[in-house]
Amino acid sequence: MSTLILILGAIAVFHFAYESILAPAFRMMLRNELFVLRDRLRRMKIEQQVEDAEFACLHESINFLLPRLNQISISLTHEIIRAINSDAELKKRIKERREVVEQSQNRDVLSIYAGVFRVFERTLVCNSGVWFIYVIPIALAWRFFSKSAGLLKDALTLPSAAAERLSPLQLPPIPAEV
Repeated sequence: MSTLILILGAIAVFHFAYESILAPAFRMMLRNELFVLRDRLRRMKIEQQVEDAEFACLHESINFLLPRLNQISISLTHEIIRAINSDAELKKRIKERREVVEQSQNRDVLSIYAGVFRVFERTLVCNSGVWFIYVIPIALAWRFFSKSAGLLKDALTLPSAAAERLSPLQLPPIPAEV
């Protein structure tokens, strides 16, 4: 029991350090990457190397992400997916905007788009990653018990001779009378 308490304490300390020191540093690094991507996009716009629709879509995406880096999570992503799936008009607008960028012939536009997507993915991992410390043991236990349920049923129906061979009965010694 004391080992479990020590393990949980160590996990709590790691979680605290991650959320208060590491995650903000990672988010700052990701924010800086977005600034670099936005600066590249703006330079392309100044030099008229990007279409207006491509610029607008990418610029809005980057500006959406910048102030929300600390809010991006699995639950937010789930809410966005649910909103998209429940609103046909929104789904249509997203598809049109996505096609504008993905069908671009401009390699730099595609590179910036891929970079913004990578930042989004890494932010999602950064903000949700430490929770896997808690989820993985539960998932492994669930998997073990769901797979072992059939084996446990087999163990319960072992023939007596096989059961005795695998686990001989060990009675505690009877104390001698004094």
